[in-house]
Amino acid sequence: MLRTKDIETAAIAASRDADVCFVITKQNKWTLFAFCYYQLKHRTIKEFNCIIYNKEKDILYYILKSVVLLNSKKYKLLYEPSREF
Repeated sequence: MLRTKDIETAAIAASRDADVCFVITKQNKWTLFAFCYYQLKHRTIKEFNCIIYNKEKDILYYILKSVVLLNSKKYKLLYEPSREF
């Protein structure tokens, strides 16, 4: 499984059917919203289904958690605040 903090790398790997886990940190927490742009740039509709939340819980974490619950657990959200990536 590829773990990356770069959203463009995640989009490219997902387009190649790789198993990707995007790591959200304090520095890149807003890049998640640019994923649609990178899907268009690399001409794919494929997405990654795993997010590792590597910072303290905030409103974004709870929004992502609700997305996981609403989508019948299609997505995986892992909370690992102390792990180094």
